[in-house]
Amino acid sequence: SPKIRHPQKIRPSRGFAELLNIRPPPKVRPSKDLFGIMPAKQNNRACRIGKCTYHRVLYMEILVHSVVMAAFILFQILDDGGDLTHWIYKKYPNMFKKIKGIVEESVTGVHRLYQLSKAGKLCVPAMNVNDSVTKQKFDNLYCCRESILDGLKRTTDMMFGGKQVVICGYGEVGKGCCAALKAMGSIVYVTEIDPICALQACMDGFRLVKLNEVIRQVDIVITCTGNKNVVTREHLDRMKNSCIVCNMGHSNTEIDVASLRTPELTWERVRSQVDHVIWPDGKRIVLLAEGRLLNLSCSTVPTFVLSITATTQALALIELYNAPEGRYKQDVYLLPKKMDEYVASLHLPTFDAHLTELSDEQAKYLGLNKNGPFKPNYYRYLLLCCNVK
Repeated sequence: SPKIRHPQKIRPSRGFAELLNIRPPPKVRPSKDLFGIMPAKQNNRACRIGKCTYHRVLYMEILVHSVVMAAFILFQILDDGGDLTHWIYKKYPNMFKKIKGIVEESVTGVHRLYQLSKAGKLCVPAMNVNDSVTKQKFDNLYCCRESILDGLKRTTDMMFGGKQVVICGYGEVGKGCCAALKAMGSIVYVTEIDPICALQACMDGFRLVKLNEVIRQVDIVITCTGNKNVVTREHLDRMKNSCIVCNMGHSNTEIDVASLRTPELTWERVRSQVDHVIWPDGKRIVLLAEGRLLNLSCSTVPTFVLSITATTQALALIELYNAPEGRYKQDVYLLPKKMDEYVASLHLPTFDAHLTELSDEQAKYLGLNKNGPFKPNYYRYLLLCCNVK
C-alpha cells in the first residue's frame, strides 16, 4: 500500500500562512492519528489550538488549489435548479464563456436559462432536459407518484383514506401526486395558474380551488409548482391543528419557512425530517424536511427512474460536447426526439417488452423511417394518469 505522509510533514506555502498570520505548531510527539490529533497525555491547550488551526490552514490551501485546478477542466455544467450555472455566471464570467454547454433538468433551472437567452446573456449552448419526454413523463410523473406516498408514510405513519389534501400545481409532478393520493382514497383539491393544466385537473375529476378557500379544512398541503412563496405565513397561520405541510417542487423556496423562525413560535423536533411548529395558542403544524424536497429528503427514489434520467442527461452532455461547431448556437435546445426514443428503448428489456416493427409499406405510408423518430418534436405525450383504482 502507498506510504501516507503524516500531516506534520506537510507545510502550507509561506505566503498563505503569513497571510493568515499563522505560525507552525510546536514540535510534538508523532501521533498515530492520520489527521494529526495529539496524544491524550499531551494536554497543552495552546499547542493543541495552534496545531488545529495550522491544519485548518493546510486544508484551506488544499481546497483553494483544488478549486483553481477544477477551473481549468470545467468543460460542461450538469445542473439541477440552475444554482451552479447562476453561481459560475456571476462569479466566473470568463470561465462561463469557455464551457462547451449546459445541461439542465429542472423547471426552475430551465426557466432561468430561457431568461438569460431572452436577455442575450447566454453565451453558451444549453440543453433543456426537463422537457424531454424521458425526464418529464418518467422522473416527474411516475417517480413522484410513488415517492409522495413513501415520504409521507415514512415521516408521519398516517392513513390517507378520507384525508383532505390540497396539491398546489398540476404539472407532471402534481399529476403524479394527485394520482397516488386519489388511489389511496384521499379527497384531493388542486390549485393552478395555467388554464390548460387547470382544465386537465377538472377533467381528471379534481376540484380546482384557490388555496385560501380550503386552507382551514385540509389535512395535508403539498407544493409542486417550482415557484417561491406558494405557502405564505398567512396560509400557515390559518391552517388547522396538525396539518401536514411538505414540498415536492423546487428547493426550499415554495414554503415560507423563514417566516416561521420567530420568537413567538416554538419548534419541536419529533423525529428526523419532522418538526412541529407550535403557535402560542397550542396549535401546531407538521413541517416535513424543513420545506425541502420531500422525495429527496424523506423517501427513496427508484433506481430505474434514476437510470432513465441519468441516461438522458449523459446523452445530452455527449451531444453538446461532440457536436460540430455551428450546430448549437447560444440558445436553449430540446433533446432530439431520436435520443428520447433511444433512451426508452434501452430500458424496455427490463420488462421483457418487444417492440412491433413497421413494414416497409407501413413506413412509406406514414412517411417515417423504420428506425424512428416516430413522433415530431411538437408531439405531446398526454397521459391521463389519474384513473388509478
